[in-house]
Amino acid sequence: MDPVLDKEIQNLIDGNLGDTKRLEFIRKSLQDEKKIYNSDQKYLMELLKEHSKDEDILERLEFLNPKKKKPTTTFADINDNSESIPKKSNRPTTAWYLAPILVGIIGSFFMWLILKDDDHPDVPKMIRKGWTIGIVLTVIGFILGWLPYLILPGMYLFS
Repeated sequence: MDPVLDKEIQNLIDGNLGDTKRLEFIRKSLQDEKKIYNSDQKYLMELLKEHSKDEDILERLEFLNPKKKKPTTTFADINDNSESIPKKSNRPTTAWYLAPILVGIIGSFFMWLILKDDDHPDVPKMIRKGWTIGIVLTVIGFILGWLPYLILPGMYLFS
């Protein structure tokens, strides 16, 4: 980082001329040679225009006047390094379990109907789990739904 720029940013911080936390972050990023956000660049430019005594400071800013052009990545480079790019899984999302949880056995049927033609090796296991969840929740729903009707008539027989 340019020592004149470092001194100018420190003068802004010491003089409380702007958001000191933001200026400290910008200064630290520039010292570590990290890229700073465009909004931070504009913010720093405006403060330096307004408060800097050095009129040539804006021309010396490296991030505003880059001297070196960064190499661009070509499509051929991406193809050469394709093994380093993680492959996107075509595994169905686990959100499909919401269908049997919310709708019971009918949701399991729709889950099976949509996922049955998928080639991923985890799909049969997901479908089996979906059917299990749907059947169990449907049975529990029937038991809890009919339980009061089964218990209440029996109470009147013994009175």
